[in-house]
Amino acid sequence: GITTLMLDMIVNHHERLDGSGYPRGVDESKISRPARILAIVDVYDALTADRPHQEGDEPINALRYLLANKQLFDAELVQLFIKCLGVHPVGTIVKLTNERLALVLEGNHSNPIKPKVKLFYNAKHNHHVTAKDIDLSLNNNEIKIQASVKPADYKINLPRLLKEHLLL
Repeated sequence: GITTLMLDMIVNHHERLDGSGYPRGVDESKISRPARILAIVDVYDALTADRPHQEGDEPINALRYLLANKQLFDAELVQLFIKCLGVHPVGTIVKLTNERLALVLEGNHSNPIKPKVKLFYNAKHNHHVTAKDIDLSLNNNEIKIQASVKPADYKINLPRLLKEHLLL
């Protein structure tokens, strides 16, 4: 039941444009577009996911890595990936310029750094606040994202937060 396309993606997603990948070390002329896409997704996941031996990195850092390595990854596809995923993916907790934490609810394809968020926490005084939806792309909105934050840094239970604010 494995198609030719699936086999190509499985075999070639560790190949890199400059020929430094594996298992065959082929150059970009031998790497299909689907395999290039899967390579980007695979590296992003490897960098951001928590592993038994290593804590996952922030999404923004993984995106910076992909952008900085044009010799390894298709730059056009990396840009499309960022546009699709957003600089701050859905479910990411971000610190805003107003000293509040917010959960990213929805990306913004036209301006990936200005998603829709749900403000829920006062980072300055370390307490939850009444949740409020904010669209950072609105012209009258001067609030911006300062950084992604790790939920553990504020003792936030991310699965519970996601359930309360995204799944209902």
